[in-house]
Amino acid sequence: MILLDLLSTLERVASYGDVIKGFAGYIAISAIYIAIRDLFPKKVNLSIGSFVVRRKHFNVQNVTNIVSAQFYEGGTVPDSVRREIILLTSPKVKKITVNNPHK
Repeated sequence: MILLDLLSTLERVASYGDVIKGFAGYIAISAIYIAIRDLFPKKVNLSIGSFVVRRKHFNVQNVTNIVSAQFYEGGTVPDSVRREIILLTSPKVKKITVNNPHK
């Protein structure tokens, strides 16, 4: 009886190990996918022109720097283009509430 209880307990523990191994495998595959995806190009279309950048460099700071260097000779990016960049690189949001609207 004690041996059967012990084997039953070990069997339950082993099944948790399989779940943990499966979860670890899923995380590893996801990390590999993200690393490979970041190597591929992303086309950025703005009103002033377009260019291609690696996905891992597609963020507001890098895109603003590229636009400044390539389209404005290192100068200041106009507010309208800066707004485009921010909207393009920002994550999608929902349920925005504005308490003190600017005029």
